[in-house]
Amino acid sequence: MGRNRLTRIKITFLIAAVLLLSLSVFSYLRINNLMKTSAWVNHTANVKLDLETYFSSIKDMESSMRGFLLSKDSTYVKVFNSACKEADVKLIRLKRTTADNYSQRENLRVLENIASKRIEDMKTLLQIGDFQKIEKANKVKYRANRKELRDQIDKMTNEEDLLLKIRKKSLIRESAVTPFLATFLTICSIVVLIISYNVIYRELTISNRLREDLEDKNE
Repeated sequence: MGRNRLTRIKITFLIAAVLLLSLSVFSYLRINNLMKTSAWVNHTANVKLDLETYFSSIKDMESSMRGFLLSKDSTYVKVFNSACKEADVKLIRLKRTTADNYSQRENLRVLENIASKRIEDMKTLLQIGDFQKIEKANKVKYRANRKELRDQIDKMTNEEDLLLKIRKKSLIRESAVTPFLATFLTICSIVVLIISYNVIYRELTISNRLREDLEDKNE
């Protein structure tokens, strides 16, 4: 009888431990999922920011090119070269931040080719030094490259906007569900502990009472 009671106590303790461990693991997974979702939202926002800053560097190059063509001030050439280096750095960062997205990697490859042509066009204009000396066909080509670059930036930005919208919805859902589940799991853990305590306490009480009865009979 005593051995059976001890076995029941061990089984009760084991079940309680397994339940508590399972609840802890489930709670950890939910919180970890919330953190990952939040990280993806931040990642998408960072990609959008990188696209904006990269395009900003290209526009800085265009502005300095126009400034040189109008004033012939060599300071604008230095600004152009500096913006060109910044664009290279930001492009490398974009390659890193879009590495997880196949579609955006392909879009970035196209963007890099377009930007390369656009930068070469601007360098050619700087060497000529006078926009009026450019042939009409080349002027049309330069304008087309500039528009193509802007359209590609907009395409990539729109794709990130869509991802951001989806991930924000997921984050809102996770943010609403996770606290509720955490509270529920906490209550479940307390209930498991109380039940386990009562079961073990009852078994020990019965065991002590039987031992006392046995000692009384022996006396």
